[in-house]
Amino acid sequence: MSSNDFSKIWNLFRSLFPASPRVNSENDRIVWEVALSPYSLDDVTSSVMAWARKSKFFPDVADITAKLPLVETPHETPQDQQRRPYGDTAWMAPYIRQVAAKITEEDADEIHAAGILTWGEAAEKGTDFSTWNHEYRGKFPVGFWRI
Repeated sequence: MSSNDFSKIWNLFRSLFPASPRVNSENDRIVWEVALSPYSLDDVTSSVMAWARKSKFFPDVADITAKLPLVETPHETPQDQQRRPYGDTAWMAPYIRQVAAKITEEDADEIHAAGILTWGEAAEKGTDFSTWNHEYRGKFPVGFWRI
């Protein structure tokens, strides 16, 4: 659920439960927004309306989410994770590139024998480091850390 969608839900709460102090609490709003994020707007709206029909009291999160289906989110494959641009290791990228560029002639020959370019050669051809590193790790699994 997007922030815009959640604003609609919160306005619905304000309309249905105007006497509740919880609709004016910023902390409650944040908790509810996080709690409802994996659900669709239509499902949450239906659940809120069903609750309001049977109770005049502001609901707990579980009262609304108990029977809601989660919205499916695509899962990352291992290949997606390897191609993810840097992630939590962004600070390491310049250092890893430096190490990858400083290789001996013997190392370059071994990399060429495996059918791939060295990082310097790949960079000259316009290949991004993440793509090159994916190919490199396919041939040398103990190579440079995924970033």
